[in-house]
Amino acid sequence: MEIIDPSQILMPATCWGMVRSDPRVAPPEEGKMILAPLNRGRLASRCLYHASRKDEQVALWIPDGVRTVRGILTHLHRASEVYRTDLQEFARAEGFAVYAMLSQWVNFHEFLPDQLAKLGAALGHPEVANVPWASIGGSRNVAAMCSFANLDPDRFLCILANGGPGIAIDLTQPAQVELFRRLPVCSVNGSEDPYVEGNAWLSRHYPILRSAGLPWAAAVDWGGVHAGETNGVVYWSFVRGVMALRYPAGFDPMLGKCRLEDFPQERGLLVGPVDWDDPGGEAAAPFDHYVGDRSRAVWLPDAATLAVWRAYVTRNPAGQMAVESLREGGTRLRVEGLPDMWRGRIEFFDGDQSLGTGDPAGIATACLSQGLHIVHAVCTATGGQLRRVRPVLVADGRVIDQRAAQAAAQAADLPVNLPE
Repeated sequence: MEIIDPSQILMPATCWGMVRSDPRVAPPEEGKMILAPLNRGRLASRCLYHASRKDEQVALWIPDGVRTVRGILTHLHRASEVYRTDLQEFARAEGFAVYAMLSQWVNFHEFLPDQLAKLGAALGHPEVANVPWASIGGSRNVAAMCSFANLDPDRFLCILANGGPGIAIDLTQPAQVELFRRLPVCSVNGSEDPYVEGNAWLSRHYPILRSAGLPWAAAVDWGGVHAGETNGVVYWSFVRGVMALRYPAGFDPMLGKCRLEDFPQERGLLVGPVDWDDPGGEAAAPFDHYVGDRSRAVWLPDAATLAVWRAYVTRNPAGQMAVESLREGGTRLRVEGLPDMWRGRIEFFDGDQSLGTGDPAGIATACLSQGLHIVHAVCTATGGQLRRVRPVLVADGRVIDQRAAQAAAQAADLPVNLPE
């Protein structure tokens, strides 16, 4: 395997150093704040106007029934990401809010927290100014979020990346390396994404991040392109795993900001060495017990994320998960499109927790009726071979279609739906 000297890596000019202060740029003029109900929650949004006419928009969504917000999913792409039901259902299950923005990069590390505080106060949740962010960044925004984290590290619980070209941090800077040895990142790239050369990023750049000792996870979305259409099933398990170790016990955001716990790579586990042409079946072990080349292994925060990762990255799944809400209550799980050889034994999982074993007719369970679940299956042939089924999101007993969730965000951008 080729090992590259980090000092020889050229950061894409559009990707590094985007978070910067420029005192010549005046604060934006605030448009009127708009409050509206949305999917069993409340939405606050406004436009921000600049003299340069590089105008922006910010939006905050908080689910009904959340008394105190525990964290925020932020999405640096467009404000309409708050309309995505996959983000909303994770937020509902975990007591999070969703904050999204269409933003230029000059001074955005100053006005985004300021606007968040104002939107949160308008919704009756001033504590949003104090809670940590699980931040989603795609493409160039991966580096934008990473550079933001350099300026305000305790704001970031973790970073969720897709389609980011090159390496988003400067490994020649000891302070940045030290920060990202404490701050977990998860990259999910499409195998057909030209901006990361498909799986070339995983085989070329990811080992460099691992060699630097960073708690940085990685996965491939087979057939995926630059948009990152199905990566939420990995992200949500990752965020839960990180929350369990980084979020301070007893933290009350009404009293102020928190100091997040460090999450060094030694507190996670490794799986590998990964064959990116056919991943998923490699051996895994706690970090300190892993034997092998750690630069070729994938780092993950916990066993639940490992189980989801194995199912997600499988290149040739046995079939497709099907989820049916039963009239009498509960949920039926089965696998569709299953070849005969994989019909012997089918075990269904929620993360790493078994939901039961069945035949092609599936199983009925009451375990998925509330909350957000990441459901997948493992099929065993009569000869003992294993084949996995890729995971789906299930919220309150119903499937959340991640592609449909993104379509909802796109529809919110149509001129007829724009608020101003």
